[in-house]
Amino acid sequence: MEHAAHTLCLLRHDNQCTGRYASAREIEKGVPRHFRVSEVPRNTGNHVDKYYYSPTGTKYRSVAEVTRSYVPLTIYIDSVCQGVFPFLPSSYVSDIARAFGSNYKGNALERLEDIIEADQNGVITLNLFGRVQ
Repeated sequence: MEHAAHTLCLLRHDNQCTGRYASAREIEKGVPRHFRVSEVPRNTGNHVDKYYYSPTGTKYRSVAEVTRSYVPLTIYIDSVCQGVFPFLPSSYVSDIARAFGSNYKGNALERLEDIIEADQNGVITLNLFGRVQ
């Protein structure tokens, strides 16, 4: 399921980064597995700078920058709370729905940042409807 969502995301976005995918160690630190990593050697010295690219083409300069960009999202499917999960605001709602096995009927091009509204306690919720039983 995750592989199919990743493939659809790549087809939807022309990710220009030709780097490798995130390593297991980078994933453990908080980089999503579908991110690309570009390693650029500096002109002076032996240091290599790593840049992380989301499938939408957003460039992050560090793992810390990626993890700071996550928002805690409370997921409801057919009004049943599934828990609180971290997602990037640039994530597509349809991709989030597919990650939970929901056949989301909404706009496939809707980004999370376009629809999220926090309540007075700062809690962000996403209600997914139309799951096939």
